[in-house]
Amino acid sequence: MARPKGENVIRKHFKLTEEIAKLLAERSKAENMNESEYIRYLLLNQSEYPRSRELELEIMRLRNEINKIGGNIN
Repeated sequence: MARPKGENVIRKHFKLTEEIAKLLAERSKAENMNESEYIRYLLLNQSEYPRSRELELEIMRLRNEINKIGGNIN
């Protein structure tokens, strides 16, 4: 990702555990990106409201329960 000439660069420094740092290195290498590019890629490709798998399963379970209640009412 080349930046346009003259564009300001803001550097952010953050701490990682050794385990997370290794995971970041492995995943960025697998995607043929350096770690900074990989972090930017992850940030820019997130949906506005990310949902976890557990949340999706709970929503499906509640939807099924509501449908059963509606079937019993009819």
